[in-house]
Formats: sequence, C-alpha cells, structure tokens
Amino acid sequence: MRASFAWNDLFRAFQSLQSGFMWRPGINSVIRIHQECWGGNITVHLYGDCEDDSELPIRCRHFMIPNCPLWDVRKIRAYFSSDDALSILQTPIQGSHVDTLIWYRRDSGIYYVRSGYSFLQRSPTPINRPSGFWKILVKLPILPKIRTSGWHATHDALPTGDHLRKANMGDGFCPFCPSVIETPLHALRDCPGAMKALRLAGFTGSNFGSSSNSVFGCLEYAATTLSRESFILLLTILWNLWNRRNGFIHNGRLQSSWIIVMNSELLLADYKNHNNPSSTSPIALQSQRQLCWHPPPEGFIKINTDGAFNQSTHEAGIGVVARNSTGEVLGVFAQYSGISIDALHKKFLVVVAGIQFAREKGWCDMHIEMDSAIVVNKFNRVGPDLSVLGSQVERYRPLLGEFNVCIINFTPKCCNYVAHTLTTHSGLSFFFGSDCPVLIRSNVLTDSHS
Repeated sequence: MRASFAWNDLFRAFQSLQSGFMWRPGINSVIRIHQECWGGNITVHLYGDCEDDSELPIRCRHFMIPNCPLWDVRKIRAYFSSDDALSILQTPIQGSHVDTLIWYRRDSGIYYVRSGYSFLQRSPTPINRPSGFWKILVKLPILPKIRTSGWHATHDALPTGDHLRKANMGDGFCPFCPSVIETPLHALRDCPGAMKALRLAGFTGSNFGSSSNSVFGCLEYAATTLSRESFILLLTILWNLWNRRNGFIHNGRLQSSWIIVMNSELLLADYKNHNNPSSTSPIALQSQRQLCWHPPPEGFIKINTDGAFNQSTHEAGIGVVARNSTGEVLGVFAQYSGISIDALHKKFLVVVAGIQFAREKGWCDMHIEMDSAIVVNKFNRVGPDLSVLGSQVERYRPLLGEFNVCIINFTPKCCNYVAHTLTTHSGLSFFFGSDCPVLIRSNVLTDSHS
C-alpha cells in the first residue's frame, strides 16, 4: 500500500514538472499548435474554438512561410481570432529547423534539478507542502525593512485604499487613478506609475507574473524565473514604489519613475558594499562615485545607448551617442527601428545598433553602456542560454570578437540621459558625425562639466 502511494506521489510530481517545459518553434515546426505547450518568452494560450484531428493534426508549420523563420500573417489572421493571432505573431521563430524543448521557469531556459525542485515546492502538491517562497524570502541578502515590506505585500497586509475603505477610513480609490479601487496588486503592479518604473528596470509581464491575480502569485513566479539579484532588485523597487505612494499622499511629493529605479539600484549597491567592503564589482564601486556620466579611459570610445518602446503598438526607436575620453561627441544617431517584440527586445536592438555603429566607424576599443541590467547580463553570460533573447544575443556575439576590447556595462538612467533624450526624437531618423546636434548639446555640456 505504501509503495502505491509513493508511486502515485511520484507520478503527480512528474506531471507537475511537465508543466514547467514548453516547446520553442523552429523553421517548419511540427509542434501541434492547439495541443502542445509552446511559445516564446511566455506560453501561447489560444482561446478560440478549434477542431484538431489526431490523424491530421494542425501544426505550427501550417501557418509558417516554408523554409523561413517567418509566420504567414495573412493565413494566421484569417484562421484565428484577433487576440489569438496577436499571441502567435508575437512569438519568434528560431533560425534552425529543430523545435527546442526549454524550461521556461528559468530565464536561461536550461533545466537544473535545483530549479525543478524549487518549482515543485512552489506548486500545489498532494501533501499540501507549504510554498518554498517563504524560505527564499527569509534567506535573501536584503535590508530587513524591504523583506518585511515584501512579507506584508504577499500577505495582502498593506494599508491600501481597498482595506481602508472596508475600515471606513477612505473611499478606496487609488491616489493616482481616481476611478480605480486600490488593491495591493494595483498599487505595486497595475498602476501606470508602477508599470513604468518596472519597465524601466527591465521587468515585464513575462517575468513578473502578468497572469497572476495576487501579489503573492506574482512574487512567487518572479522568484522562480528571475535570478536572485534580479529578484532582490524587484523587491527593492516595489518597496520604493510603496514609499512613493505614501509620500504623495502625506506630503504631496511625487518621485519620477527613473529616480525610483536609480535609488533602488544604489541602495542595493550600498548594502552590498557595506556587507562586503572588499567587493570590486562595478555596481558596488558605482555607489561610491558621483552619479553622472563618466568618460572612458584614454584611447577608448564610450557608446551610450537607449531605446523607446510603445506598449500598445510595439513600435520602437533607438538613440546612440559616442564620446571619447575628453567628452567630445564623435557620432550621434536616432532612428525608428520598426516593430519590436517587447521592451527587452528593444533594448537588445539598441546594443546591436551601438555595435554596428562602432564597426562602421572602425573603432577597436570601446565601452557600451545601457540602463537594462537584464540585457547586459545576457551579453555577459558565459553558460548556455535557451531563452529568446539569449538566442538572439548568440547570433551577434561573433561581432564582439571583431574588436580589440568591447565591454558592455550597465549604467543608471541618470548617467545615460543623453542617449535617452535621443529616443524622444527617434522618429526623425537623423545622423550626425562629429557635430553635436542642438537638441542634446546642453545635456552633453552638463555631462562634461560634471
């Protein structure tokens, strides 16, 4: 009898583990479009009615252009509803003829026993084992007040408008969205101000549980899919977002979203440096310097990049500026870069644009800076990476070998303001050589004086 119970538990665990895998389509994919779990950054969920014959199954290749990594847009829009068609068309196709099975509960797509074990702990199990999320939260190297705030948020214990309304202490509406009841999930994820700050830090629905209906579900999913450093940054940003909300209510002061992200990164750097004074990591040293643009070493070129992304139309624009060790502008361009999959894909395109700009100029020693830590980590990753962004990075990695030195670093938004300004004019699609355009001249001078 005990043996049968053990086998039943093992079988249920195996079934739960299977839900963490999905197929990523390649050219002429044989994935069953209605029956199998597949997708890009997230799984594709089709809600329309379908008739899939087991003898003649409908496969992804039936909606692809043969022998090309492209979807047949006309056929997809004719067969699927508008929502289902959009979900499919936003899924990238690999450049190979092989469908890849990935573990989408981890950013790299690589399955590890530890990741699977953690996933099973976070999932409902037959013996009702409590979630392993609490152990992760308790062991994080983070300020106790941020850990406590995360604990309160996941227990729905924040004094949001909805809770205050139930206690007859307010109307319950969000201070930033007067027509929306303020729940913890709205305050920390769905409020436009919170969404903007999270996007600036590189957190999107794909890694912050966009389908979850509770703060606990979002953070539990994020703890599974993000690295520990990224998850710590996420908790710190949520803590600062809650402080911004309280400061606005009680003092009438409203911090900008980029300041929220910058303060979170500096707070983590200071905490890390305090606990490890001998650390020489770039982010630890950065907290000791003045917050401004810093010129590269003599003989190097520093290329600052940034991009703009329209969430509704998926249109993207990029801005690139190159300067030498004296702060002199060597080249500037801004342009519309077409349709992008998501904000992270846009950030990736910006780095590629900076690399190609350096190739055209013939520069051999350069630093590239941007304000997305996730994309920077993708380029600097040593191990395998099966994620969509990781596969795109691998396609362009050989370009880095063409330079004597090519270093890709993270920089806060406040140190990347010249490139950020260019993105607001990316629709103009202009290019300058060594002449500094008027629209960024004052920002360049500010950086030079700093």
